[in-house]
Amino acid sequence: MQGRSFRALCEGDTIEDWRQSAFYAYWDGPTKHYGVRTQNYTLAVHRTGERDLFDLEKDPWEMTSVYGDPAYADVQAGVEADLARLIEEIDISAEELPQE
Repeated sequence: MQGRSFRALCEGDTIEDWRQSAFYAYWDGPTKHYGVRTQNYTLAVHRTGERDLFDLEKDPWEMTSVYGDPAYADVQAGVEADLARLIEEIDISAEELPQE
């Protein structure tokens, strides 16, 4: 797991460069997928290549994807860019991501 100590946060300090998104992956089971999670959104990339974007403020249970919704175009572009940056940052290849 990539990361760093959050002790300062627990002590009430503010960390200016604290990450705003996190990469995740599920390699096992019927829901193999990977994605990025921010405070307000989840972008999931399924093994089929389909993508889901969830607005966690309006849909905390992630029941309705807004991927492709024009109202979320800027958000979608931002989390897609976050995902690409995180994949590069952690140096994981396409072959290592969850697949069929």
